[in-house]
Amino acid sequence: MHRIAWSAPPGTDWNKVRTHLCALLLLSVGAAYAQVAPCTVVVDAAKLQLPRELTVTPWPPPANGYGYPPALRIPLRGLSSESFVVRDGERPVPVLSVDEDTGPRRIALVVVLDSRWRRVVHGGLAEAPRTAVRAVLSNARPEDSFALLTAVGPRIAVPFGAAASELRARTTQLSPSQTPLGRGEAVLNALVEVADWFGRPQTGDSILLIGGFRKASRARVSQVGKILVNRGIRVFVFGAASDYMDCLPVCTEQTPDVTLALATGGTNQEVAYAGPKHPDESLRLWQNEAKSLYDMATLAYIVRLPRTGPRMWMRLSPSLGAHLAYPRPLPAGLAAMLNKVDVGAHLYYPSPLPVCP
Repeated sequence: MHRIAWSAPPGTDWNKVRTHLCALLLLSVGAAYAQVAPCTVVVDAAKLQLPRELTVTPWPPPANGYGYPPALRIPLRGLSSESFVVRDGERPVPVLSVDEDTGPRRIALVVVLDSRWRRVVHGGLAEAPRTAVRAVLSNARPEDSFALLTAVGPRIAVPFGAAASELRARTTQLSPSQTPLGRGEAVLNALVEVADWFGRPQTGDSILLIGGFRKASRARVSQVGKILVNRGIRVFVFGAASDYMDCLPVCTEQTPDVTLALATGGTNQEVAYAGPKHPDESLRLWQNEAKSLYDMATLAYIVRLPRTGPRMWMRLSPSLGAHLAYPRPLPAGLAAMLNKVDVGAHLYYPSPLPVCP
């Protein structure tokens, strides 16, 4: 091995050499920071659309009635950077850019076929899971692809890439089982299994969870939530467990299925029931509710920020939110209840936001 020796010319000013080297180092570090891409967050936005019945029917509803359909979540389109307010704690964070993404979607339908669908309101919801899946597939855009997996009940597994005819044929087998409600671990395992089906992440990857779960350890829910967030998969729940608890017509308890959905940047859609004398109306309501979740899964805003972190939060700008409030007039009792909670329009994004790599 040969060594190359170098000696400074006589009279070299070493202070100037050190100054030049420091300047070059600072310039290189600055260039590296300037070349770092901004952090991106996938955000969904929706307004809550109350059905007309709530503006004209006396409140509260009859003691034996389930007849008030819940609000639908309608995707908000056409938002811009000015539509978003971002804070890191109390410090404002600039929104660098916002792009609306409605490109091709991969959507996995995970169906919970437990006994709750047969048990609630004397079996009135037994057709809800199959109706929801059919509503999504019948409204599907040609560029979207679907998979199907049952989480509880007889196993049905149709991965991405299967023929559409096979997917439609297997939906006829979606009938609620006698498995008791509350098998949260089985549902969480199914979510982890189907997450592997997605492979390399793509913008807007989503799971539509048809039916939820009421019991699961907080640690396990958090673990599965982190797996899904790391893979960029959002969860949207049709018929969360809270829909069937003994607190109707208004439930305030957040069940683990809803907690998981919100942590991934998704949300839940409550399920209606028009009563035993109006089965066709119930079918129509379920179709609309499932379609609203599918429409949300097809929308994604790519929000670019200079940084992200667990203390950061977003909301719609107040000027925009004021135009998206619930319609008025509302029955006095209902209006008083709604004023106690955050209503009108919402943003959905992974929470807490992971630190940008």
